[in-house]
Parts: sequence; C-alpha cells; structure tokens
Amino acid sequence: MRFYSLILLVLLAFNMAYAQEAPMSEEDQEVLRLLEADSIYGQTGAVALPSAHCTLNVPEGFVFLDTAATKHLFIDYWDNPENRLENTLGSMVKADAGIFFNVETAYLISYDGSGYVSDEDASSIDYDDLLKDIQKGVAEDNEEKPEEGQWELLGWGWEPTYDKEKKVLAWSKHFRVNGEYEVINYDVRVLGKAGFVVITAVASPDAKDELISDNAAIINSVSYDPGYLYADFNPDTDHVAEWTIGGLIAGKVLAKAGLWAFLAKFAKLIILAIVAFFVAIRKKIARWFGIGKDEDNNSNIVEAE
Repeated sequence: MRFYSLILLVLLAFNMAYAQEAPMSEEDQEVLRLLEADSIYGQTGAVALPSAHCTLNVPEGFVFLDTAATKHLFIDYWDNPENRLENTLGSMVKADAGIFFNVETAYLISYDGSGYVSDEDASSIDYDDLLKDIQKGVAEDNEEKPEEGQWELLGWGWEPTYDKEKKVLAWSKHFRVNGEYEVINYDVRVLGKAGFVVITAVASPDAKDELISDNAAIINSVSYDPGYLYADFNPDTDHVAEWTIGGLIAGKVLAKAGLWAFLAKFAKLIILAIVAFFVAIRKKIARWFGIGKDEDNNSNIVEAE
C-alpha cells in the first residue's frame, strides 16, 4: 500500500500542473477531492490534551490525528459506530502511511477520569488465573448476547506488564471472532492521580511483532501535567476509583459490539473499497495520459479485476 501513496502523490502533483493548462472537468475535480480527503495531515512533537491533564509526546515515526481526523478514519473508513468514539481525544498512526487507506493500525487515545487507581495488587496478580476468569466471562457473554457475535479469548497476545515507576500498564489479548477471524487487542493504561489515559489498538496476529516494537514508544508517550501525576494523589481530597490493576485488565464483561468488533468487517470491505478506488484512479490516469483510449470506447470489453 505504500506504493499507492507514492503514485497518488505523483498523480496529484501532475494533475495540479495539468489543471493550470486546461480547465478541469467535474469528474476530475471529484477525483482530486477524494485524493485530498484521503491524505493524512497529523501533528508531531508535543500535543496538549487538556481534558486528560497531560501532554502526548508523539513518538518518532508517528503522527497524531485530532478528533475529527480520527473519526474520519474509524467511522468513514472502518465503519465503526459513531457513539463508540464520543470520548476520543485522537489517535496515533504511522507517519509513512500517507493516506488513510494505508493505515493498518491506529492507536486510539481517550481518558477515563474515574479516579485514582491503586496499584497495590500489581505484584500479586496471577495472570494465568486472571486469564481463565476473563475467558469464562467471554464465554458467558457469548451465551447472553449471541447477536453480537461469538468471541473466543485464545490467550494473551502478551502477558500484562506493569511499570511501577512510570505507572504504565500494558497488555494484549488474542481473540478469535465467529470462529474465523483472529485479532489482537492491544491496551495501555497510563495512571494519574485523577484517572488514566487509555490507549488501545487492534491488529491481526501477523502484526504482533510490530505492536511489540511500537509498545516501547507508546508507553512513554504520555506526560501528566503538574498536579495530576500519580504521586500527586491526596487520599484526603482525591477520589479513589473502583478499579485496581487487575480490574483494569479484566475490565467489565466483554462488550463484543464495541469499538474493536470492526476488524472482521474491515477485512472484507476495505479491500473491496481499495480495489474500487484504485480502479477509478487507474482509469483516470489512463485518460489523463491518453492511454487505452480504444479500450474505453469499446463497450464490449469487460474489465476483470
């Protein structure tokens, strides 16, 4: 897909020059509008997130997409329901993606202001037992909500780790959806005194190594503002969350119709969309360069993709 980014950039530059010499048709203008809408414009460096009382230090090789761009990606491209993104602060994607069609993994960022999460249980958690409890909860949820699909928790993508100094919890879960698709859900929680930053992503198991590689940068990307650090907690005045470290990992009963249920649909629909999009662009290139005019005028020729 990186190849297509280069093609589109060259095409865009060519047609801008072409447009200066000849008036553009409405069809050409629509193609350029689509190219422009598909281009990623993100932020780098330090990005203030006031509602989360922190700054996001965008890792090298990533760009930050604001709320509008994030919704464009997750709703318009990946067909997620809009209400799943109500609390979204933005997302991070690889800078070299160039266009939204190229984005394979997006790290969604939100904030949970439920209060101070005690980490006293962190060193005593048996993650094998915790996994069994979560698997049991998933199985029960399958029976209660069969209309939301059948999810099977196969195991940890990688076992949870908690950095007690940085107050960062990271883990991933490996699921099979409807007996067919396998996905890895990646989760990070960066603890502060009043709540925690939530960073989540979904990917195919083939991308596990890339997720692990990205993890080192992702877990170091959040810096809380003065007064909101975990160490700033005052038990006399600050609210304590109902969650513990184990509770953050287990979560509530699996919300199968939630944000990350899109991947099975994405795997089929986005490929079809990419094919259709680039078929249209290829035909446009052919017309702009005067290639294949005879084929375009022959109504008996059916193009097979």
